[in-house]
Amino acid sequence: MTQGLKRTARWKGTGMAALFALLLAGCAQEPDFGREAPTALDRAQDVVLAATGEPRDVPLPLTDAERDLRRISENLMKERPLGADGYVSDALSWIEAQSKSPTPENLRYYEKLSAEHRGSPVSLVNALGDDVAADSFEMDLFASALDDVIAADGTRAGGLLGTEKLQATVGYEGPASFARVRNRVAENDQLIEETVGRLAARLVGYRVALAHARLDAPVGDRLAVAEEAISDMEARIAAMDRGAVRHAAIMESMSPGA
Repeated sequence: MTQGLKRTARWKGTGMAALFALLLAGCAQEPDFGREAPTALDRAQDVVLAATGEPRDVPLPLTDAERDLRRISENLMKERPLGADGYVSDALSWIEAQSKSPTPENLRYYEKLSAEHRGSPVSLVNALGDDVAADSFEMDLFASALDDVIAADGTRAGGLLGTEKLQATVGYEGPASFARVRNRVAENDQLIEETVGRLAARLVGYRVALAHARLDAPVGDRLAVAEEAISDMEARIAAMDRGAVRHAAIMESMSPGA
């Protein structure tokens, strides 16, 4: 278990840095040609299905925190979509998609922003700051729900693997109960990782936009405010990534052979 957890923590803890580098070098994902993009929850449930063979619809009631986590995650995904690309699924599929288009994804947000605010440097920088602020507000809500989900999933894992008192808390009913709880924890884990990865990608777009705005919209005082907001967002993502590592430890404890 220790070695598996170290591998998981190493990927989640260092994965953001690698993702930033890949984002800076990559190109945009191809359009989805009008098809509805899968949500983060859809992909989380697909991961559970592929790994366990269990149905996508996990027969376990959602807690209030889990419901909040899903709602806020979808809000974050919809806040600042980069064209009609849908969502980033994972690092490898993202890299593959980047090679098929000549337009860097990390420039697409700024291209959209500058087109909407052409001829108004102040408006452009204000819009950048507003977008970052809106994401940061949702991220604070997500972080609060994340703490509750981590605590609840820790209790679930302890209930299935630990004391009788905790077992009663999650309604332990044998192997079927274990499968239901483990699937829900796996779904939560994938949803958390997906959201953090997408926000890391968006942060790169914001930093690239800020760099271009310094040339195209040199309004120093407003640029300083936008830069501070972006730095605050980066700190929020780092905190969320640490939460993802904590949740991964719970998931690892429930893995076969742990």
